Amino acid sequence: MSALDAAAIPYELVPGVSSALAAPLFAGVPLTHVSLSPSFTVVSGHDVAGTDWAAFRGLPTLVVLMAGRNLGQIARRLVQDAGWAPDTPVSQPSG
Repeated sequence: MSALDAAAIPYELVPGVSSALAAPLFAGVPLTHVSLSPSFTVVSGHDVAGTDWAAFRGLPTLVVLMAGRNLGQIARRLVQDAGWAPDTPVSQPSG
């Protein structure tokens, strides 16, 4: 929006559903579940080195947006820094 403002380009904000919610739900993956996951956390996957992956230790569900080519590095950091098990279930909706 800052770039649009700076270029004097008009725009309109339209409320909607965040991709952090929509993508997993569209793929049939509930973000919360009464017996599995009472909460979820959302993080950007752009800056692997600048993210404190250890902060995600013990979280029941993690949504990583825009992970793209960093997915392998993110998985390694979650195992090494956050203590996640290497066999932690993962879903990667795309499209």
